[in-house]
Amino acid sequence: MDLLLIILIGATGIWFGYKLAIRKKIKEVDYIPDKIETKKENVRKLLDVIKNHKEKITNNDVERILNVSDSTAERYLSDLVEAGALEQVGGEGRGVYYKRK
Repeated sequence: MDLLLIILIGATGIWFGYKLAIRKKIKEVDYIPDKIETKKENVRKLLDVIKNHKEKITNNDVERILNVSDSTAERYLSDLVEAGALEQVGGEGRGVYYKRK
């Protein structure tokens, strides 16, 4: 009888945990359109700054302009390099900057 009760409680816990996980995943998906719009807006800002105000830009500039983390700034710059909008000058470290193509 005790074993049956333990199995029942365990199964109920697993079911409840699964439902919570599904609910959390659905909430995370709801934020995706907002993130896409934010990224588009940030890329537009960067391109405007590069086009109209600066010939070259660094990772620290991007962090400061967009108020984003170091890794997010790197991701934006990498995406713009991949898209052909920027060219990376320097290999790695403090001397790296990006310029218009």
